[in-house]
Parts: sequence; structure tokens; C-alpha cells
Amino acid sequence: MRELLLVVTLPAVLTICTPASSDLVAHWPLDASGEDVVGGFEGLEIGGVTFGVEGANENTGTAADFLDGSIDVAFSPDLNPGSFTVTLWVRSTGGGSHRSPITSRYDGIVFGGGNLDGFILYSEPGNSWQFWTGDGESVLDIWDVLPGPPVTTGAWQHLAISFDEETSTKNLYVDGFLEATTVDQGYAPVINVDRALHIGAGGDMGDQYRWVGEIDDVGLWDEVLSEDDILAVMDDGVAWLDGEGPPPCPAEGDADFADTHCTAVEVETTGSPFGASHRVTVTGEDESGDDVLFTVTVDSGDGDPEVYGPQTSGRFELTLTVDGSYRVTAEADDSRRCDDAAEDSVCRTVIVVGGGGFRRGDADDNGQVQLTDAINILGFLFQGTAIPTCMEAADADNNDQVQLTDAVRILGFLFQGSAAPVDPGPVACGPDPDGDSDTLDCGEFLSCE
Repeated sequence: MRELLLVVTLPAVLTICTPASSDLVAHWPLDASGEDVVGGFEGLEIGGVTFGVEGANENTGTAADFLDGSIDVAFSPDLNPGSFTVTLWVRSTGGGSHRSPITSRYDGIVFGGGNLDGFILYSEPGNSWQFWTGDGESVLDIWDVLPGPPVTTGAWQHLAISFDEETSTKNLYVDGFLEATTVDQGYAPVINVDRALHIGAGGDMGDQYRWVGEIDDVGLWDEVLSEDDILAVMDDGVAWLDGEGPPPCPAEGDADFADTHCTAVEVETTGSPFGASHRVTVTGEDESGDDVLFTVTVDSGDGDPEVYGPQTSGRFELTLTVDGSYRVTAEADDSRRCDDAAEDSVCRTVIVVGGGGFRRGDADDNGQVQLTDAINILGFLFQGTAIPTCMEAADADNNDQVQLTDAVRILGFLFQGSAAPVDPGPVACGPDPDGDSDTLDCGEFLSCE
């Protein structure tokens, strides 16, 4: 799909004067109004915009909720530099067409031909991110589109788009990750004085493609920010790059050093034949009260691992359709920029799809090797709790006994990176490699059936 607004009047044109220095041009916190606290480029609220709603994190203040409304900022060449970076937080709550959280564009016909200028950030009808640019050429050439990853509906996502006029490099970041980049697409800044910059809407005049949801902490630079700078903006807010740079990372001895902990990771099977097959829920805490960012890595051992997050929600939907074992690593952190992870910032578990036999170390037969298995063994040994239904699974070191060393083996594997339970191992379901020579019984092992 490509939408096009034809304008038959001759636009006024200004000569662009690129600012002499590379700096933060504008910052719209969107706490209580469309005020720009840096360059004086004030936004005019049009339609349904509500301020004071909960923001993306503690460093961004409150946010603006958009429902059939926009914030329009009058044209200035300073808002349309040749090289630029735009950063913002967004939370999509609905809509089925193109929705734009920020647009600066000219899409029109002038005497002697047409041209497309400017940039657009879209959530397209299929609910994925797209970064559009006009390269100043004929409207017949259409917009240059850089596709990105899916939109996470109902959750805050941090977005950054940039263009380098020297190298023609065009980038799209989502939650601090460089998700898409190209050097094959162009960009020409808007020079038409009748075209405003629109926050929360799209189209030439800001009356189309309106955003449904919240927007927070919008920043515009006349340079291409580095990945470290984008991470600093995501973690600490736009204001930290306004001449000061990001705050220093905590050092050992500081109150907030290594103070973020992963407390649990739980997996449940959805039972649905469509969509997500498993739901992973990660919990964590930060001693300083910072927002906790969760990242989940799923590794099947076949190809590159899948990485989900970082995100403030600890809930992840996984679609695992191929039989096999999947190692799940969950990380809790309060900053992707600073390397001060606590020893217990990582939780691990294993998900098994399909299979047969039993899984060494999965003493409670729930399809995962995790802390509860060690607890199950210790309860059986010292508190008189139920006998494991598959004693071979509880015999983590395969010494033909279920004893304290089995719980220690599981804990070491989960939290210290030590040796895994022996064959068939904690990952894949399989038969006892010792055959009938073992004296331990495995009456049933339902999670491998």
C-alpha cells in the first residue's frame, strides 16, 4: 500500500541552512504540553491529546495519550536537517491502518514534476514497524521503506530512526537493538514552509494515520547518534544527552551497583494449536527501585538463538513447533548500557517439545530442569515428601543412588555453569544409557510422552 496526498498549489521554498554544530535540536518531554524544552519549537495540540498519563520509565516523566489527536510543530529548517536522529517511546493500544507516532513530510506535485521529502515512522496495518523516507525525487519513485520488527501491542517500546547524509546510511532501532539498516535508500529534508512536524499523526497536514496509544520523551538531533548514545537515551532519558552526556555507570561500592536480580522463571504450555505454544514469565527485583528490563534467549542448539526483549514486561510468548529441547536463559537488568550485572541476574530453565524416555535432572517431571527439581530431591531425602515417579530422572549424576549430590549437581548446572546432569541429560528426553543394569526405577515420565 502507498498513500499519496496531491497538492496542486505551488509551495513556498526556503534555502536550508544546516546548523553549524551537531546537537540536540528539540526535546518534547510530553509531560504536560507540547512544549519543546531545548529549541523553542513549541507544539500545538490538536484533537484528542491527554497529558499526565504514566510514562515509559522513571527518567521520562509522564506521557501523552493520543486518541484521534496530534501535536503539530510549525516548519523550521532546523527540524529537517540532512543528517538526523529521532528517538521516542511509544505504546500502541489499537488501530488497524497505518499509524504514525512522528512524521515530517512533503508529498506533493509542483510545477514541472513531483517530489517526496521527509521521514515517517509507521506502524503499518500488519503491525510491524517501518521507517519511510522521501529522497526528493518524483512521486512516481514512491517512498523508500525500511521494514522493521513487529510492534509489541500494549507494551512500551523505545524507537530510534536516523539518516547519515554522508554515507546514506539509514537505521531503525527498536529497544536499543539495530533492527534494520541500509545504504540503498535516500532522504531529502522537507523544505516546504507549509509542512509541520507531526507528533501522533501522519499525512502532509497531520490529519491522517493518527497514533492510538501513548508517546513519551521525543528527541530530535541533527546528527547520527551512536548505539551507546541511543542506549543512554533509552535508559536515562533524552535530557542526559543535552550537553552533559549519559550519567556514569555505577561502580563497585555504589548503592545501585549489581542490584538487579532475577527471582524466577516459569514456563507454561498454552495448549493452543495457533500462535504461541509456551508462555514464559520472568520475575525480578531492583534494590534501588529502578525499572527492571527482562531479556529471554531461547537456544535450540540448531542455528542462532532467538532473543526476546529487553522489555519491562516479564511475560514472553514463544512459538516452539519443532520437537526438541530449548535452553531458556532469562536476564534481569536495569540498564543495557552499563555492565554491572549481579551474580543472580540470570535464571535458566529448559523446555522440551515432544521426545520420549526421561530427562535427567527433571525430578518433578514438569518438562523443565529448574530449582524446583533440587527442592524436590531435598524434600524426598530429608523431609519425607513424595518419592519421584522416575527415580532415574532424580539421579542427576547417574551413580545409581538418589542423594544430596544430585541436588548439588542440578544447582551447579543451573546457577554456576558446572557440569550438566549426565545422559540423556537435562535437555533432550531419551532412554537410560545403562539399560536394564540400573537398579533405580522410572515408573512414568509424563512430560516426555
